[in-house]
Amino acid sequence: MIDLMDVVGLQMSTYFQELDSFAMGAPVDWASPEPAPVWLDIAREYTERWHHQQHIRDTVNKPCPKQPRHFAPVLESFMYAFPWAYHDVSADENTSVTLSIAGR
Repeated sequence: MIDLMDVVGLQMSTYFQELDSFAMGAPVDWASPEPAPVWLDIAREYTERWHHQQHIRDTVNKPCPKQPRHFAPVLESFMYAFPWAYHDVSADENTSVTLSIAGR
């Protein structure tokens, strides 16, 4: 499995580097039904890999790597889901949502 992830990871990295990250691409469903910039689709892929890696880490009782280099992009990507997640919520004009993430 590790060897396969190494091979696939290298292929994906090469593929992503060849893309125009600011071009419009397919929708990222959890962010919007509208076409999204390619960089958001790449960020979605990163969150998917992170999420499934967490399942594996939970199974083998290994801690989550929470270094900002790896974890901050996941949190930042998930922030793009907020507007879509709240789009059907009724609220008074000028209502705001505050998110606080504590950590080091």
